[in-house]
Amino acid sequence: EGAQQAAGTAASMLSSAASAASSAVETVRQISQEALAATGGVVSKVGEDARQVMVAGVEVVKELATGKPAVPEDKLADALGPATKLVLINSPMNPNGKLFDRRELAAIAGLAERHGAYLLCDEVYEHLVFDGLRHQPIAALPGMRERTLRIGSAGKSFSLTGWKVGYVSGPRDLVSVVAKVHQFLTFTTPPNLQRAVAYALARDDAYFDALAKSLAAKRDRLAAGLRSVGFDVLPAQGTYFLTALTDGIGPRFDTDVDYARWLTIEGGVATVPCSAFYAGNNPPQNMIRFCFCKKDEVLDAAIERLRAFLARAA
Repeated sequence: EGAQQAAGTAASMLSSAASAASSAVETVRQISQEALAATGGVVSKVGEDARQVMVAGVEVVKELATGKPAVPEDKLADALGPATKLVLINSPMNPNGKLFDRRELAAIAGLAERHGAYLLCDEVYEHLVFDGLRHQPIAALPGMRERTLRIGSAGKSFSLTGWKVGYVSGPRDLVSVVAKVHQFLTFTTPPNLQRAVAYALARDDAYFDALAKSLAAKRDRLAAGLRSVGFDVLPAQGTYFLTALTDGIGPRFDTDVDYARWLTIEGGVATVPCSAFYAGNNPPQNMIRFCFCKKDEVLDAAIERLRAFLARAA
């Protein structure tokens, strides 16, 4: 009887939780619709060929650079206009490790200011930058502080991805809007973990310098290994990912998803197909992403698995 009562209570609690979640989703949907109506319904995303796609009535311009290219300023200027209210930037960029330089950021800033747009900057890999380079936040440019929100991640900066603690910084009027939306998206938060992150952020930069140096060595280790088994590896200025071209390595597959599945299941080395990072039709099908934030012995073991597996598949 006690077990039945407990089960009934649990079912009631689950029903209440489901109702609350449904209400929260509806609230967020309404907020999103109001935001789109207020902004003219146009969001531009900077990030290969400036393809435009329609997603739920929102025009998204997505550009996923490969290798180490410059942002095509002419295409960017064509993509942004008076109706653009928000520009999303990811630098250093996942998956290709591109770091936006000051000229590129200045071009984006100028267009945003011209059209009265705000900037939402995903800078979670800001401390994972290599080869003597430094991450440059666009908020530091003249006139950008008051129109920019920056997203950071304790998981990336302190190698604590399981904590799932991030933070947003910017002017009070913009952060207050983020806080209002956030309360409908997250039911619980880890206050003690947040306190730990706040403490860590107040420390000096010696830790971040050591982290970047360590990861740069791992990047070079994995890149050399991948090249030794035949992959063409694109340069990475930041993050902890490497992009490799699959052309001529192993069987030919119709999609990069099939290639990644083959390499993971048959070869025992997990990768991510880069088409997952594209919006629109006809994404490239010859790129996969490797992760190098692993112990050296794990990276070495992965290369040896690839070497043996690809030799058998040849």
